[in-house]
Amino acid sequence: ATATSGFGNSGQKRLKTKFQDVDVGIEERRVLVHWVRMSRKRVQAKLAASAAEKDARRTEVSQKRRKRARTERVIALYLQNQEEVERLCYEEPENMILTQIELLTRRIDDIAASGAATGGARDGSGGIGGGAD
Repeated sequence: ATATSGFGNSGQKRLKTKFQDVDVGIEERRVLVHWVRMSRKRVQAKLAASAAEKDARRTEVSQKRRKRARTERVIALYLQNQEEVERLCYEEPENMILTQIELLTRRIDDIAASGAATGGARDGSGGIGGGAD
């Protein structure tokens, strides 16, 4: 079976190939078009996923750099004020202890608030000795 385009190419020589011309029905063509579309979508999804992964890695690296820089600044600040901090600890230990207690209380309140906001609040039924009676 041969396929002709209808554009009057009878004067042109046809290239010889090792593949034969095949008649394909409309249903087969529809199935083929469907699979081609699905394949294109899959390739596009893979490209988008790899781009998102690269962006996430880039963001992670920049976050690590910022965290490292912040830590270095805090250490430098501590080293600059180390003598004063030690003096305050020896002279006024009560103020240092009260400050630490206040900081811990704030942190506990923040954790409790974030746990309640995410629905992670405990109902008292778990843990050691907890459970159904």
